[in-house]
Amino acid sequence: MQNENKTPVEVIEYYKNMIFIPSPKGNIYFECNRTMDALEWGCIPVSIKFLGEDCYKYLYGDHPFIIGDKWSDVAQQMKDLINNPKKLRLKQIEVFNWYQNFKKELADDISYIVNGEFKKIKGVQFAYQRRVKKNIWLRWRFFKHFTLSVYWKRIIGQTPVSKQ
Repeated sequence: MQNENKTPVEVIEYYKNMIFIPSPKGNIYFECNRTMDALEWGCIPVSIKFLGEDCYKYLYGDHPFIIGDKWSDVAQQMKDLINNPKKLRLKQIEVFNWYQNFKKELADDISYIVNGEFKKIKGVQFAYQRRVKKNIWLRWRFFKHFTLSVYWKRIIGQTPVSKQ
């Protein structure tokens, strides 16, 4: 897609014709809306690790996305799938089935949280979130990269542009 703004209908049509959707980190947080958009329209989200971590596990648990250390790794994984249609179809089915289960499990978990039934929570992402709370180094790097960087750029009048 070019840089011009698209209507929601145009964006949906675009997604419906794609196999993979890149989901780079956002300017304010590592995850951006493209991941959910990709999943909703049957695409395979692809991205790279952030600060050396597959940070998508903190939101999605044990997901089947394509994640690499760098974009060239991701491109190679996509190329391998494209060159093997049977393997690609299996990956698409895996992502679709995972997403259907994820949505149901997340809805159940939200209900458990609202009702104070925390022991019933099943989503693996919540366990990952609890563990990362203890990782002070990673938390500091997130804070420094997103919060401090973004606010500093706003103070000096620059658009927040993240580097990796």
